[in-house]
Amino acid sequence: MWVNVSLEKEFKDSLSISTTPSFVILRPHTSKVLNHDETAINEETLKKLLDKVSGGDGRFKKLKALPALILR
Repeated sequence: MWVNVSLEKEFKDSLSISTTPSFVILRPHTSKVLNHDETAINEETLKKLLDKVSGGDGRFKKLKALPALILR
């Protein structure tokens, strides 16, 4: 899903996103996240990240909890 982190500051802070635009991978039911740290977001960097995760090399970190999103 797409999240506007300029409006969802608590969500951004909870994921420790340092660069925007950015993308993260959340593991369902585990409260773990993997941040994408490269500055370029394109087809190639997304493919590398997904290959890393599917190959078992992704290093996820444990989250305390995700804050609620702003209801609009």
